[in-house]
This record gives sequence, structure tokens and C-alpha cells, in this order.
Amino acid sequence: MLALMKVVGEQERGVLFRLGRLVDPSRGPGRVWTIPGIDQLVVVDMRPITIDIPPVEVMTEDGVALLVSAHVHAQVVAPADAVVRVVNYMRATSQLAETALRAVFREHPRDAVLFERGKVVEILQKTIDDATATWGVRVSTVEVEVGDAPAEQAMT
Repeated sequence: MLALMKVVGEQERGVLFRLGRLVDPSRGPGRVWTIPGIDQLVVVDMRPITIDIPPVEVMTEDGVALLVSAHVHAQVVAPADAVVRVVNYMRATSQLAETALRAVFREHPRDAVLFERGKVVEILQKTIDDATATWGVRVSTVEVEVGDAPAEQAMT
């Protein structure tokens, strides 16, 4: 029988599919033997990654517009779930973080956002982490930057 050897790095894990079915949820690091045409090895990077959320204008609970950006630190902890449960786990995490950012800041008044930022960020992190847990992604920290939204230019 013909087999191919693939090398999975120390920072990676391989998820092995045989004829489309999940065979082994985590292979590696080291050599992984696959059968050409029958096995598919999907390699997942296990290192932490920072996802930048670009500045977004958010309306707070009391109607004040703020410009909010964030940095989300995430890491794959279950490679099989990251491959099987979502198409692109990093893109999905990024989009979820941006949506959660808007939703959480919309629920708090401006003073809470500015003076109790730790509490608001903790709620945001828990919201994102709870949603990504089923994808095998853990969010370790969220850093938020808040500023006043630029005033609209008066038309002359």
C-alpha cells in the first residue's frame, strides 16, 4: 500500500479525515502517514493570534457616539472542532467579535464605558469566548480602545 508521510510542526496539529470522516482529532507534532486519495490532513496552527477589530462607530445606551476598536487574543484549543464546526474559524471569530463589540457597547451608557471599562470589557470577552468555545477557539484577552466619534461636518 502506498502511503505519504507529512510532517506536522511543533506548533501545529493535524486533523485527519479518511473518506470524509473524522478519523483522528489531533495528530502531531511529528510524522503523519496518509493514504493518497483516501486521507486528507488539515493542519491547524495552535499558536495564539491577535485579531484586530478596526474602529467602529458605536451608539451607547444614552445616545452618545463613540469610536471603538479592539484587539482580540485567541487560540485554537480543539483543532478538530475548529476544522469541523466552522468554515473559517479566525474569520468567524473576527466577525463575531466585531458584532459583540457593537452589541455590548450599545447596552452601556457612555460613563460606564469610559469609567468602568474593565467591567464592560469583561462582559465583551465572556460574550465572545462563550460563542467561540463550540468552535474550539479560546479568547484569552480583549483590549479595547475608546475615543469620541468625529463630529459631523456641517454642510455649507
